[in-house]
Amino acid sequence: MLSRLVRYQLVAFVVVAVTALSVLAVYYLRIPQAAGLRTYPVGLDLPQASGLYDGAPVTLRGVQVGQIQDLGLTPDGVHAQMQVHDGVQIPSDATARVTLASALGEAGVDLVGSSTSALPAGASLRVRPGALPTSTAGLLQAANQLLTSVPRQDLTTTIDALARGFGGNAHEMGGLLDAGSQLTSEAVANEQPTFGLLHDLAPVLATQRDLRGSISRSSRDLATLTHVLAQQRSTLTSLLQASAPMARDTTSFLAGVHGTLARTVRAGDQMSQVLNVYVPGLRQMLIVFPALLEAEKSVQPLHPDPKAYVESALSFKLSLNDPPVCTQGFADAGQQRDPGDESPAPLPKDSYCKVAHDDPRVVRGARNDPCPNDAARRGATAIECGLIFDPAEIRKGAR
Repeated sequence: MLSRLVRYQLVAFVVVAVTALSVLAVYYLRIPQAAGLRTYPVGLDLPQASGLYDGAPVTLRGVQVGQIQDLGLTPDGVHAQMQVHDGVQIPSDATARVTLASALGEAGVDLVGSSTSALPAGASLRVRPGALPTSTAGLLQAANQLLTSVPRQDLTTTIDALARGFGGNAHEMGGLLDAGSQLTSEAVANEQPTFGLLHDLAPVLATQRDLRGSISRSSRDLATLTHVLAQQRSTLTSLLQASAPMARDTTSFLAGVHGTLARTVRAGDQMSQVLNVYVPGLRQMLIVFPALLEAEKSVQPLHPDPKAYVESALSFKLSLNDPPVCTQGFADAGQQRDPGDESPAPLPKDSYCKVAHDDPRVVRGARNDPCPNDAARRGATAIECGLIFDPAEIRKGAR
């Protein structure tokens, strides 16, 4: 005879067991849905089963919303009857594809759609052939066709070539793999700059697309030029062969005149600087010189007989010491040479009338020449005008 406490314990155990089994059957085993309760049917037409089975899961955007209740053959393929849970709305534009629902390779149906309207109960969906997974038989058949399409002798040759190419290069291959790993790590570390580069690449590619006509024409022109050069190959070869001695002679000539050429270039640079400064004076000289020639023609008329004596039409005004003679600034003043001495003598340097600018002696002398860089300034030399063209003078002034 069981005591009252034991009976109460047995009743409580039975209640807990029944409750747990009911929860397990309803929420985990989904027995009502498997029996067709609280679900509505949706059909699915497939060209082949592709590994589907009764009870295969049906998901909507990755979330399970039902299962396949029955599979049957049709004249066009296979029809799967899906049971979808009540309260789940399948979009009216939903498309179906067969995917692998588990790591064991079990197939399932995944529904994807974006419409806000619901698919009515009893409607049927179709699966495109491209939305079906590749079957194992098809994969093995394709692999077999690939292997049989490769000639065995050529495959042997390829394997032998790979063996010769990679044999003994374990260290190099390890370095290549390490470099690839480092490159991958750097790419992951610089993910954002890489994405920015790819984003900025779009306008560049768009520009190339817009310029495809010009690029095509340039490519055609380059192909034409290459074709012409190929036709004139013998002429180009002869020209290059003849150019080699000329190149050697040119190199020898430049090596021989290296020092002289450098000095000549430096002197030419200084001369160009001087001419650039004295451009106004050169322009004035070129303007006045033709007038002087015309004046000379008026003073000394031409005569048909070159041996004839022709008088010049000149008028001289005799002035004696008015203005006075200037001897300041002439180092050789009072040291006249013997008229009979015809030996070469150096020209005197830095010889001009060195008196005040307002002195009446030789007012048109060099000391009153206007400076080319400042018309209000007067000077006989470039240095007096503040112009220095000789680098040695510049270094001397810096010291």
